[in-house]
Amino acid sequence: MNGDGFDDILVGAHYGEKVVINEGLAYVYHGSVTGPDTTLDWIHGSGQYGAEFGWAVAGNGDLNGDGFDDVVIGAPFYDAGQTDEGAVFVFLGSPLGLGQVPSMRLEKHQANARFGSSVAIPGDVNGDGFDDVLVGAAYYDDGQVNEGAAFLYHGNSNGLDSVPSWTFQSDQGNAYAYVHRIDDVNADGFADVMITSPLYDSGEVDEGKAFLFLGSASGPALTPQWTFDPDDNYSYLNAAASVGDVNADGYTDVIIGAWGFGPGIGTSVGDGGVFVFAGGPAGLSSSPTWTKQENGFGGSEYGFAAGPAGDVNGDGFADVIVGAHKWWNGQYQEGKCFVYPGSVNGVGSVPLWEQEMDQSYANYGRAATGDLDTNGDGIPEWLIGAYGYENGHSNEGGAFLYEYALETAIIDPATSPMERIGLDVIIGPRGAELVATGPEPFRLELIDIQGRVLQLQDFGSGTSRIHCGPVATGCYVVRVSNSSGTLVERFLIE
Repeated sequence: MNGDGFDDILVGAHYGEKVVINEGLAYVYHGSVTGPDTTLDWIHGSGQYGAEFGWAVAGNGDLNGDGFDDVVIGAPFYDAGQTDEGAVFVFLGSPLGLGQVPSMRLEKHQANARFGSSVAIPGDVNGDGFDDVLVGAAYYDDGQVNEGAAFLYHGNSNGLDSVPSWTFQSDQGNAYAYVHRIDDVNADGFADVMITSPLYDSGEVDEGKAFLFLGSASGPALTPQWTFDPDDNYSYLNAAASVGDVNADGYTDVIIGAWGFGPGIGTSVGDGGVFVFAGGPAGLSSSPTWTKQENGFGGSEYGFAAGPAGDVNGDGFADVIVGAHKWWNGQYQEGKCFVYPGSVNGVGSVPLWEQEMDQSYANYGRAATGDLDTNGDGIPEWLIGAYGYENGHSNEGGAFLYEYALETAIIDPATSPMERIGLDVIIGPRGAELVATGPEPFRLELIDIQGRVLQLQDFGSGTSRIHCGPVATGCYVVRVSNSSGTLVERFLIE
């Protein structure tokens, strides 16, 4: 947001209070060479009782084309002439970060519409050089009660148009509507649009449905190019996000979460499930390339949050993160999150990383996203929200940032014990020297952070060296493998 080259963190706290009760607050922590600042860099509230500003937040887009990321924040219970009509506030980035005065406030002037219950910056939908904004009004009425609607606002040199250029309605009573960022799934240069309707009936009760609209020079299409419903009662499909290129085929892939999917265990809904769809020149694949459920002991709401993790293990394939905020394993509704690896065959079924909160009612994993780099080391980080986390205050909530430890040996469970491989990285003025020692033949690879193999060489047993240089500054990954396993280590050339 301040153009210093480090990603920043935006967190919403919709029950926060700075002036009045439940006005809602949003917080910004700037990145730095040591990661996010430990002190708050920006805070803002609605100043209106019960508006719940920060219910939804979005960034990672430049609305006015000035080179700084901008922010949109939803306050779905804001009153500006109509009760609970909702509003969305736009803040523009600058060399000093976000200002204290919003550049504009968007409204739809319908009582109880809850405009701003979801917000997204999808990218540049019409190719005019300015990123655009999507706003969801979950309870909007236009022919059907609580059908929900989504509105697209184009960016411009001043920030954002005040009138939407495109509108979606679910056209089904009590189906609702939410907006999501999915980037450009068909790689045509236009960002695409995803809407979910979590209680949509399409053969099954409250299964939910996802709608994809492809971007173009004239904006999104009027009819969806692709739809998906899980064909399972009470699935409540409501999460959607681009996850990068999980199979490295050159197209962005999308994850969908349905937190009630599957057979229930002592409940009327299942534990939840997620589905990954492959991007391609025609849009998304007609059927999922990966489906996953996790047993969270009933009602874990696995898939309530689902999104990109980035290429956390540096193997050239994007990884995905999934949250199950009502998971329990010793503590009721503590929550749990999973990161799954991408591969040439798509997403793997065994998590790279998983974490529980170990605090009752923390709801860890209610929000989750990634592909951040707050410290500029080139290694993606991921951020997890715990809605009910307590650390001195009741239900204060917490946000937690993680980075994958690439130095950790990856051991094949089929072969144990692993034949040990010694690895040393010597950084000098002209690059780096990789020194590897193994008791049997092994392969040594140098990989950049985008996953491109820069050098590859096979060796016999003993000690071998590869000199790498001169190479550009940045983060690199070295991978040594033999028949027993793989050792991965990262290093930084400054």
